[in-house]
Formats: sequence, structure tokens, C-alpha cells
Amino acid sequence: MKNSQKAQRADFEAAAVHAEGRSLADLQAETGLPAGPSRWMLAVGNVRLPLRLFAALALQIRGLKTSAPSTEEARVLARDAGLTPYDGHLAESPLRTG
Repeated sequence: MKNSQKAQRADFEAAAVHAEGRSLADLQAETGLPAGPSRWMLAVGNVRLPLRLFAALALQIRGLKTSAPSTEEARVLARDAGLTPYDGHLAESPLRTG
């Protein structure tokens, strides 16, 4: 990913504000990402979304309407912005039964 395509923390915070109160399906349609389960998640403020979706929104807010980032690109974008993506499967494991 080029340096010009780096998102900053403010872009992720703006993406959280943009996403707040909107459905996951609406956000996926807006970004062009397919619906489906996502392992990597990101939380910014009170908003928890799949990592790739958050990164795509942040890039759009930055004015970069490129194709959706891969999971690895999204992880790098988040880390470079000072955010920590987490494995949603591990985070939910204490809630699972059976």
C-alpha cells in the first residue's frame, strides 16, 4: 500500500461517527465489501465493526475510493493509526458454550 493511502486515527474516528447507528448491511453496501463473517474486528469509541469494513470507511473518508483493503492491509492501516485490531473469534470465546 502506498504512503498516500495511509489512514490516520482521525479517519478511523470519523468512520466510527459515520457508522454509528447504521446497519452492517448498509455499510457493506456502501463500501462494496461482501457480507459474511469477519474474524478481525476493530473498536473505535462505541463502534465495533469488521476490520476491513472500518479500514474501507476510513479510506473513503480520506478521499481514497480504492478497492477494499485486504485483511493484512487493513491491519497495517489500523496499527499505523495507533489502533489495535483484535481477533473477534478469541474475544468471543468466553461467551461461547458447548
